[in-house]
Amino acid sequence: MRLYGKLLTSYAGSIEEMRIRRALLLLSITAASLACSTAPQLVVCEQAEARVAILNAEADWSDPEAMLWEWRARESKSLPADARTWFEYPTDAKPVLGGEYLLITASGGGVALVRIEDQGLLFHAYAGGNPHSAELLFDGGIVTASSTGSELQLWRLEDPSAPIFRVAFDDAHGICWDPQTSRLWAIGHSELIALAYLGKDEKPPLKIVERFPLPDPGGHDLVRAGSGALILSTHQGAWTFDPRAPDFRPYPGLAKTTDVKSVSEPIRLPGLLPTVVVRAEESWWSDTVHAAQLDWSRTWPDAQIYKARWMFNPQRARIRPRFSIGIGFSTWLGADPD
Repeated sequence: MRLYGKLLTSYAGSIEEMRIRRALLLLSITAASLACSTAPQLVVCEQAEARVAILNAEADWSDPEAMLWEWRARESKSLPADARTWFEYPTDAKPVLGGEYLLITASGGGVALVRIEDQGLLFHAYAGGNPHSAELLFDGGIVTASSTGSELQLWRLEDPSAPIFRVAFDDAHGICWDPQTSRLWAIGHSELIALAYLGKDEKPPLKIVERFPLPDPGGHDLVRAGSGALILSTHQGAWTFDPRAPDFRPYPGLAKTTDVKSVSEPIRLPGLLPTVVVRAEESWWSDTVHAAQLDWSRTWPDAQIYKARWMFNPQRARIRPRFSIGIGFSTWLGADPD
């Protein structure tokens, strides 16, 4: 009986070992296919199954092989079990640090910096108040924008326990850093604001310095354009905003497109790729990513897509950053502010 028990234990251990090896093999195959793919890629926030996925933009999305990578917080071994619900209904996923990481927010309250290669976490925290976007700053600060919480929160990358500073801002939805003006920009219900960022160790680290009324209410997405301007969406359309003018102008092809959840230009990507748009077509989501000015679209059957953004050029040389918070980190980000 003792021998039989040992054999059962050994057999059970072998099965578990096989499962682990199989999971690691699948993860390595996925990472390899992502790294080797030369096709342009889109990162998609998909809410039906609470996941963030990277898809081949040239493939048919009804084909499972079109999905090159996915992250499901519900199944993440890197997240504590009680933190996985924070990432229900992902709201944004931005490629950062040379495209090796995704900065993810979700309506469940979570924000995370996820390494694509192995789905490891450099940072995760609970911001609460329905976070809709976040931005990684040059010194390792992370700023989140919470809509129902109506505030911006500043976090230290090295300390996810609590934000170090808060700025009240009505219906905060979008946030992005503009290296040309050295300003942090945020969009809310009726305003676009510019904030001076003095550094996470300064007091105060963030200060509102300019306010601009939106062309119409319901500010939602906010990203940088290839021209150096900002792209933003409201209830009734999408716009460009030139901080140097400053003025709002209708975005070509989207001037009267309502309920735009995200806009993404193919910055520094080869070929004639379109600006991609997600528009709420079923409640707050859609199963399709459209082009702003071209007859181009990709439909993901049964998906609930909230936002879609172009990934960086997958053929670009990889530079592995040094994650020591301080000069090494800020120097790397200064070389590649995206």
